[in-house]
Amino acid sequence: MRKKILSILVGLVLAFCLTPFVSFVFAQAPTLIIESPKNGEVLNKDETLVKFRVENFKITDVRRNPPPQEGQGHLHLWIDQENPTAQNAIEHITSQPYLMTGIQPQEHTLVVELVGNDHSSLNPPVKKEVKFSTTAKARSKTGEVTQASPGTTTPKAKTLFSRLGTPLIAVATVVLVIVLGGILFYLRKHEQPKTTTQAKKPEKPQV
Repeated sequence: MRKKILSILVGLVLAFCLTPFVSFVFAQAPTLIIESPKNGEVLNKDETLVKFRVENFKITDVRRNPPPQEGQGHLHLWIDQENPTAQNAIEHITSQPYLMTGIQPQEHTLVVELVGNDHSSLNPPVKKEVKFSTTAKARSKTGEVTQASPGTTTPKAKTLFSRLGTPLIAVATVVLVIVLGGILFYLRKHEQPKTTTQAKKPEKPQV
């Protein structure tokens, strides 16, 4: 009976400790799709409306300085940047399309990336790139954002703190080791073989 109870307890402990690990492994990864401009598209104007779709990821307002948290953040956009970094990115903090104007008539490379609240890339990175062309003469300087969508901020330096990883697996592992160690200790202590001693028979009195 005691062994049966201990087996049930071990099963419950394993289920409790492994649940965070299973949730982490099977969690759906964030996805990013650029709906416009299309790759190879030619626009007869000096602007482009960047439409995108994000799944399994919550876009937050980085201006409120939220702490790093798994599954949320904002977008970084670059156009014609040879070396895209957090420092030269355009931050976009809503799910609304982004309007970029003042683009010179030539081929362009647009890069969009999902990043965390601390501006760091996700692991693995979620980044998309499209190439398109414009033919109309620009009404302003190349790449200048003259009409940004609400919720867009200017490039900002990356914070000093890197994004922390999910600690659930480490915590679950430590708890599992401690609990299993305690159970094994208990079993060793209480399941030692018992030595039986036979009672001496009373000796018959000598006549």
